[in-house]
Amino acid sequence: MFHPVYTLSTLRSIKTVKSTLQGKDGLYFCGAWDGYGFHEDGLRSGINVANLIAPEVVEKAESAELFPAPVSFISRLWTLCTVTVPVKISKYLVLRFLRKAITQGRLTLKLPANETYEIGDPTSLNPVVVKVRRSED
Repeated sequence: MFHPVYTLSTLRSIKTVKSTLQGKDGLYFCGAWDGYGFHEDGLRSGINVANLIAPEVVEKAESAELFPAPVSFISRLWTLCTVTVPVKISKYLVLRFLRKAITQGRLTLKLPANETYEIGDPTSLNPVVVKVRRSED
């Protein structure tokens, strides 16, 4: 899926949808295009439409009392979902691709935390060494 590409024509169309078509004949529009094209814009747009359709439900949801989870649990879960898992998946996919793609020569990847991966022909002369650093290093 692609993010929307905004032109003067699309901006005019969005303005028309919002000002004259939104809610007409029971038809409502929402999506990432109703903002800057990010997923968060789609969520915000959906909540706005839900509020137009059934404001009493949205009001109840906003006032509902929730039991907050312990901060340490949220922090660990956030790190797991946004850092640990994506990094492991990305590393796996990149290494899998490189192992299939490099059939001649040798590539040595030196990753942070002293991880080293040798890819390609082990008898190759003059291997290429790539040291990967974190952006804050």
